[in-house]
Amino acid sequence: MAYQNQNFKDEVITHSAMILGYAEKFEQARWVTHIITPDIVKASFGRSNDFREDDKVSTGSSKQEDYFLIAYFFYISVKIMLYRSN
Repeated sequence: MAYQNQNFKDEVITHSAMILGYAEKFEQARWVTHIITPDIVKASFGRSNDFREDDKVSTGSSKQEDYFLIAYFFYISVKIMLYRSN
């Protein structure tokens, strides 16, 4: 069973492998409870990094393109830091 801090009014979203408290103010999960079943423990595959919209978020999920500029600016920042360190 998931625990929700009563000070927050997060939307509780249940999936087959996790339960999360979605904080609309920040447009992301405030907390996540992963459900680890024996078949997951024994699995021989790794985590995939494919972004998926969550259609269970009542106010609408973020989309992958929402993160494009963040990733781009992070990439540029790293390039500048590496350039300056040489």
